[in-house]
Amino acid sequence: MYRFVSSYLKPKAVSQSYQNVDISLMTIDKIFNNYLDGYIELSNPALEDNIYLTLDEFKRIKLPYRLDHTFEYWLSYIGNKTIFASTTRPNYVSSMVKARNILQSSYQFSLCNRVYPPDAAMPVGDLNDLYIYKPDVNKAVLQNRSLVSINGFMHPTVPYYDGIAAVGGGSQHKMIGNLTATLLSFANIGDIKQYPIKSEHLNRYKAGYPLSDKAVIDIGVDLTNKTIIVSIGGYPLIANELVSVLSDVGGVIKIDTRRFDLIRHINNQVGLINLEPLGIVVPEADKGLPPLSAKGLLSDVITRQYLTLPQSFIAVIDTPLLTLEKEIVSSTGLRDRHVSMSEPNLPIMDSYGRIVDYWIVPENGPYAICTANDYYRHYNYETIGQFALDIHNRVMPVGGFNPHQLEYLKITSVSKIPSN
Repeated sequence: MYRFVSSYLKPKAVSQSYQNVDISLMTIDKIFNNYLDGYIELSNPALEDNIYLTLDEFKRIKLPYRLDHTFEYWLSYIGNKTIFASTTRPNYVSSMVKARNILQSSYQFSLCNRVYPPDAAMPVGDLNDLYIYKPDVNKAVLQNRSLVSINGFMHPTVPYYDGIAAVGGGSQHKMIGNLTATLLSFANIGDIKQYPIKSEHLNRYKAGYPLSDKAVIDIGVDLTNKTIIVSIGGYPLIANELVSVLSDVGGVIKIDTRRFDLIRHINNQVGLINLEPLGIVVPEADKGLPPLSAKGLLSDVITRQYLTLPQSFIAVIDTPLLTLEKEIVSSTGLRDRHVSMSEPNLPIMDSYGRIVDYWIVPENGPYAICTANDYYRHYNYETIGQFALDIHNRVMPVGGFNPHQLEYLKITSVSKIPSN
C-alpha cells in the first residue's frame, strides 16, 4: 500500500508560490480546488524508490476515488493497485526581478519621437518619448526583458534603435523638469510583450456596473502559461488580487477599479504626469484638481480616459507564475535616507504604489539608499467616505507630513525544469 510522504503544491491564491503542504487529511475535492500545480511524494514497501505523482497526473488518474475521501483514506481505499508515476523528483527554479537606477548604471537617454530616428530635427514639443540605451548592454535583453518607471510611474516601452523608447517618457520629463528612472530587469525570467490599453479594449463588467467599479480589458492575446502585470496610470499591479484573468485563451482581464481608488490616485498625480486627456485639469492647476464631484470624477468618460493614458498598459510575461513578497526598507530616521546591510538590487515601492527611484551610496559596510519625496500629506477627501464629501480636490491638507512606508518588492518567478 502507498503511504503519503510529502507534497509540494502551488495554491490558487494570488501571489502564492509553491509550498510544502500536508494533504494527508485533506479531501480530494479540496486538493483539486485549492491547488494548481506541484507533486505528491509517495512511498510503497514494494518499491525501491519513492514515486512523485504530479497534481495534473492525479487529476487524470484512472483509479477510483470519491471527492469526499481524504487523501490518506484514498490510499488505503485503492490498496495495492498501481499508481503510475515517475521516480524522479520534479525540480523547480526561481528567479527574481532586479532593479537599477538608469542614471547610476550609466544608461544614456535623450528625448525622442519613436516614429522618427533619434537624430531627427524637430520641435521639442514633438519629442514626447524617451530614448534609453547603453552601448555595452545586450540590446535584445533590454528590449524584450525590461520594464521602465520614470519619476515613479511605469511607462510602456518599444524597441528603438540601440535601446528602447519609453512611450510618453519625454512628456513627463518636460512636465516636471527633471528625470529619475528605474529599469526593472526580467533577464532571468522571460520575454515581455507590452500592450497599450485602448478604448476599444475596455468594457463594463456587467450592465449597471460603471467602469469605476469594475472594468474588463480584452487584449485578444493568449495568456496560457503566461503572467501579467497591469499598469494603471503608471501604478503597477503585480500579482495583485485586483486583477483576475477571465479567459486565458481569449486574453480577457478584469480589474477591480473600485478598490484601486481612482480618486486618490488621480489626485496624487496632479503635476506629475500629463492628465489633460481627462479633460478636468487646466495647465495652471498644479496644486490640485479644480472642484469636482465624486460622481463626476468616477464617470465612465473620465475613467475610460484614465485607463487609456500612455502609462496604462499590460505587460505579458513568458513565465507561468509570478509571486510577490514585500519587505520593509530600513529607515535611518533621516528624510530621504534609508539603509541596507547588503547592496540593494530590488524594486522599491512607496505608500502610494509608485516605484521609487533610488541611488545607492556605499558607506563603509552598509549601503545608503537615497530617495526623494519620501513624505506625503493627507487631504480632506481621504479622511471621510468617498461620497460623504461631494467636492474632491487636494487644497485642504489634514495634519502634518508623514513618511512613506517604503517596501522592497520581491517579484519571483517559479517554473518547473523539464526532465530529460
